[in-house]
Amino acid sequence: MIRRVRFQTHPIPGTPPMSPFAPWLERWTLAPDGAPIRTPSSDLLPVRAGDRPAMLKLARSEEERRGAALLRWLGSGTAAEVLEFEGPALLLERATGPDLVTLALTDDAAATEVILEVASRLHQARAHPPETEPLSDYLAALLSPRGAARFPGEAALARDLLESTTAPLPLHGDLHHGNILDFGGRWRVIDPKGLHGDRTFDFARLFFNPDAIDPAHGLAIRPQVFVERLARVSSGAGLDPDRLRGWIRVKAAVSMLWQHGAPDPLTERIKRLTESPLTMNIF
Repeated sequence: MIRRVRFQTHPIPGTPPMSPFAPWLERWTLAPDGAPIRTPSSDLLPVRAGDRPAMLKLARSEEERRGAALLRWLGSGTAAEVLEFEGPALLLERATGPDLVTLALTDDAAATEVILEVASRLHQARAHPPETEPLSDYLAALLSPRGAARFPGEAALARDLLESTTAPLPLHGDLHHGNILDFGGRWRVIDPKGLHGDRTFDFARLFFNPDAIDPAHGLAIRPQVFVERLARVSSGAGLDPDRLRGWIRVKAAVSMLWQHGAPDPLTERIKRLTESPLTMNIF
C-alpha cells in the first residue's frame, strides 16, 4: 500500500484543542505563550519554561517520536535543545531567529553553504544512536510492485543506490531551509524524521526548497539554480554528483507516489531537472 503524504510540516487548517497539552503544562510547569498549531503529524504549542521561550510538541506518529529521539541524540550543538522528552511529548527550545528561506531568496549560495555546514555537524559520528527507520523502508512505496510499475527507472535506481551504500548512518530525513533555524547566531536543525542510510540522501530535500514551503518562491525550479546547487553541494560535501542527482530523482518519485495521484508540479519539475542534460557532467 502506498504511504500517506509526507513532508507537509507547515501548519494545516484547524486549531488543535488545548486539552491534550494540559497534562504536560502541569507536569513541566509551563505557561502557554501563543496559539496551538496543528501539522499532519503533531500538535505544537508555544510555551515558556520559566523565562525561557520553548515549544511543546505532541507527536501523533511514530515518525515524530523517532525524530524527537534523534534530536536529543544530536545534542544542542547541532539541533534545537531538548529540554524534556517523555512518551509523545517533546519540549524543546524555541528559535529566536529566522529560518534559511529569507537568506536563500537573497543569496542562495550562502544559504547552501549554511546547509553544508549544518550537515557536516549532523553527520558526525556519535555513539549509541537511537532507533531509526532504514531508508529501504522509507522508500517502500517506490520499491513496491505498484510503485515500480509507475516509476520503473526510479525503482531500479533506488535499489542500486541502496545496494551500493557503503557507510550508512543516521539521517535527518527532511533537511531543508525551513528546518534549519537561527538559535541566537548558530544555525541548528529541527523536525528530523529519523532515517538511516546513505549520507547523500540527506541532501536531496534541499533541492525542492524553498519552493516546497511556498511555490511562489520559484527558486528551486530554476535550471541554473539547480545546476549551481548540484555543483556546490557535491563539492562541499564530497559527494558524487551523479549519486546525488540519482537520490534527488528517487526522492521526487516517492514523493509523487505519496500524493496518491494528485498533481505535484514542483516535484515533477525537479524530477525533470535531474534527467536534463544541463545537470549532467557538471565537473
